[in-house]
Amino acid sequence: MPPSSPPPKNSKVRGEWVVKRKRNPWVRRIAVVTLLLAVAAGTLYWKRAALRHYANDWSADRHLAHAERELAAGNHRVALSRALTAIELDPRRIEPLRVLCASARELRDSRSLVFATALAGHPEATDPDRLDALSVFAEVGDERRFAAVFEALPESFQVSPEARLLRLRQRLQRGEGAGVVAALKIDPELLETWPGPRLRLEGLWQRAYPGDDAAAANLAADLLEQELKPDDCIAILEGLSQLLPSRIPPRSGARLLEALGEGIGTGEPPTLRDTLAIAAEPERSEAIVASVVERLDPGSLGMLCRWLALLGEIETILEVTDKPTGLTDPIACEVRARALIETEDYAGALALLSYPVDSSDAVAIAILEAAAARGLGHNSDENAAWRKAQLAADSDLTRNRYLGLAEAARRAGRREVAVDAIVAACRHPVGLLPPAREIAWVMDDLVKGGRANDLLAVLARILPWEGGEPALINNAVYLSLILERAVGGAAVEAMKRIVEAHPEEAGFRNTLVLAYLAAGDAEAAIGLYPEMSVPGSDEEAWRDFSETRKAVYALALAENGDDRRFRQVVETIDWDSFFEKEGRFFESRLRPHLESEQDPADQG
Repeated sequence: MPPSSPPPKNSKVRGEWVVKRKRNPWVRRIAVVTLLLAVAAGTLYWKRAALRHYANDWSADRHLAHAERELAAGNHRVALSRALTAIELDPRRIEPLRVLCASARELRDSRSLVFATALAGHPEATDPDRLDALSVFAEVGDERRFAAVFEALPESFQVSPEARLLRLRQRLQRGEGAGVVAALKIDPELLETWPGPRLRLEGLWQRAYPGDDAAAANLAADLLEQELKPDDCIAILEGLSQLLPSRIPPRSGARLLEALGEGIGTGEPPTLRDTLAIAAEPERSEAIVASVVERLDPGSLGMLCRWLALLGEIETILEVTDKPTGLTDPIACEVRARALIETEDYAGALALLSYPVDSSDAVAIAILEAAAARGLGHNSDENAAWRKAQLAADSDLTRNRYLGLAEAARRAGRREVAVDAIVAACRHPVGLLPPAREIAWVMDDLVKGGRANDLLAVLARILPWEGGEPALINNAVYLSLILERAVGGAAVEAMKRIVEAHPEEAGFRNTLVLAYLAAGDAEAAIGLYPEMSVPGSDEEAWRDFSETRKAVYALALAENGDDRRFRQVVETIDWDSFFEKEGRFFESRLRPHLESEQDPADQG
């Protein structure tokens, strides 16, 4: 037999047979799949930013579509939440900003100013976007931020009739009604660009002359004689329905009635003609009221009661609401309770309010309970009613009810309740507050009461609106330093800008010194004082030092090791002049220096 050749590679010898090993096909497939997965993973790794971008775009689109649907349906809180998510996913887009601005405006959310600023300055903003954004500032009356945003916009927009009218609206909100009317008389064409619904809300004819119903009625008559849109006419007439007929001059009442006769007032409030008829012919007042009571159906009882209350028809209100089966209209119930309080039937008012109608305004009912209890001299019940009103305002997360509560408490002489309501309004998540000048009295009371935390909360809420007001910034920074909530470096930068702009204000410089000390820069702090400044060295200059400035100066001297002058200053401080937390702060900072560096004569 010929010699056998060696077995081929990858074979196995069994006896005299040579068997080739077969490669498993699954091994090859697994290797290919692994290789493809590795390539795909590498591609995903290098393309992850692009994929994340596409995923965010898709998710942002979904949230935006949902937000726009909810906004159209009037569900502003849901729309706001969805739009916030959309803009977080894609901050470059303008569409979510439009929803945010519209929703926050309807909710009276304090963030509406932030959204409005962003919308007005967006590179894709259109003129309607800018008008919508700026109208938020006009409504609030934030003059500084309105001017800052307005002046940053294109000049072509600023000179447009719509923009010029917007500036007038902003002046109107600030109470410059007479100036606005004068401007409209000079440039009457601006009225043609005034949106009808906005006219209804702002009440140009009435706000132009606050408290002067006669002038407002005359202006309304003048406006109706111009060529206005029907919606504008109805808006003016709706506003007039809130005026006392006795305050409308008969001639204006007759002119307005004539305008109604020409069909201008289609859709006007049901009692408007009667109001104007009483204004035109006061001697027929009793007969007109009787005809209205007879004419209106039971379903209009609430509206009728409001109208009668406007006329001061207390006896008629009590007559039409004296139902044997009880009142079912919440407005009628509220108006009847007020009428009972007017006639000093406090027990009857409390009995009525003890079982309020469903859907009654809980805050308004509690305020009326407080008035009735006060009339009876039941102090504990009155206090309980004010607390009840506060709790009812707490539970309303859709509106800020504290401002109305504060005004009612202030009228009732319960200033402390009013202050608490304003503080609660500042802590409430929604609702725009009045300008700082209108609640300055609250801040004064908080300072006198030593309520530093509450004062800081008020300032923190107001600052986003009136951030350019140096006194507000100074007060906020000072309080933050006293309460040890401010970061020294940030406080220094904020106060340096203010001191540079207002070098003559010693109070601002005092806060900057305290900020430097908080930041650990004692040398910069002492450098802000003149070389004098110890008792006896310059009596005139020293006389201008407040107790707060003395305490800050003493602390600066101590931190710089000037023990002699430090002690001279500390001895002059009247510690009773500080509010509690302020005095505690300075005492805790100055006492260690007094204890660690005693005079040699006092030792041993």
